[in-house]
Amino acid sequence: MVIYKADNAGAEIFGKVVEKGRHGKLYTLTIRDYGVFVVTKDVYDKVKVGDEVLL
Repeated sequence: MVIYKADNAGAEIFGKVVEKGRHGKLYTLTIRDYGVFVVTKDVYDKVKVGDEVLL
């Protein structure tokens, strides 16, 4: 797995969560039309598939 760090300060990503995943100690959310994002465990636990999110 390749992980890129992108610093888009001020950018907003709004979309629907279509998948949740866990790869070792990394928690991921797949956002429709945007791709996969690594998130904290707190965010991972709060969000459900189908939720609209703003990252």
